[in-house]
Amino acid sequence: MSASALLLVVSTASGLALPGWSVVLLVITAVVGSVGFVWWERRSRCPVIDLTLLRHKATASGLFAAMLGYLVLFGRWCWCPRWAVPPCTPGWC
Repeated sequence: MSASALLLVVSTASGLALPGWSVVLLVITAVVGSVGFVWWERRSRCPVIDLTLLRHKATASGLFAAMLGYLVLFGRWCWCPRWAVPPCTPGWC
């Protein structure tokens, strides 16, 4: 749920028309969902994701580099169509 809310916020930055109050609500949902997930995983006897793995510098930097790589490779699919399409003409939008 928090990942979906965060993706909607990013989509708003790229041109999705949403009211300002809904963007604030989505950011709050993403933060509360993420904090709740971390809290739940730390309390759990058998967590889904072992968060102690992120304490290792090699693992954390590798995951961060992978995230940046995916952003570079697949992020352009979101931005390039915006530049390729001519501006809207009346009657077509």
